[in-house]
Amino acid sequence: MRILVTNDDGIHAVGISVLEEIAKDISDDVWVSSPDRQNSAMSRAISIKRPLSVDHYGQNRYAIDGTPADSVFCALQGFLKDNRPDLVLSGVNEGSNLAGDVSCSGTVGAALESFGYGVPAMALSLRYEHGMEMQWETARHFGAKVVKELLKTDLYKQSVMNINFPNLPVDEVKGVRLAHQSSRECYDDIKEIVAPYQKTYYWRRGVSVLDGDNHNNSDEYWLHEGYVVVTPLKPDLTDYTVLEKMKKEMILS
Repeated sequence: MRILVTNDDGIHAVGISVLEEIAKDISDDVWVSSPDRQNSAMSRAISIKRPLSVDHYGQNRYAIDGTPADSVFCALQGFLKDNRPDLVLSGVNEGSNLAGDVSCSGTVGAALESFGYGVPAMALSLRYEHGMEMQWETARHFGAKVVKELLKTDLYKQSVMNINFPNLPVDEVKGVRLAHQSSRECYDDIKEIVAPYQKTYYWRRGVSVLDGDNHNNSDEYWLHEGYVVVTPLKPDLTDYTVLEKMKKEMILS
């Protein structure tokens, strides 16, 4: 199996080194294509009005002057075009990707870009706890186990698998849970900064706002409870329930 590793935190991030180790526990044919710098919260943004430079960072490792989605694109349509990977792993992100975070996540965006080109993909993230040391060993320990388990069926080919690890020591993790995406909204707080010459800036701050959907079986709930959480994501954003109601209740022509 050929595996492509990518991320949104950049080629020098700790998380991508951890993910390379996870990938090499699964396959001896591992490639890396990731942004050359921090690109968090880029979703599935692509660069269409400028060329993308590619730098070689050792054997099978490439840094792209672009977004996470650009990095996947350059690999699948560029240097791996004639021998595409069987799987793309994105992460390990420094911070969880749950609920509303998913739509703006560059980690998930890279996985969606891969899925759009017909290559199965999984996004892996480690919860960030303010003031606490990141437990990368937990992601390393459980990463390969969870990915290998998902590879046992063809279901991983039908959705993007979103995997989140709790920021706990390995021996404190309670297990693995399958969960749906909660409807938590994020980054609701804002800080106003008045700089010299009276120029005003606004800075988003990561303060979460929870709604009533943060109940049992949601991704947010189980991660908070100390479990590794797996959520299959559908790239198709169509709300089929509302679509059918619209067909019955509305006449548009």
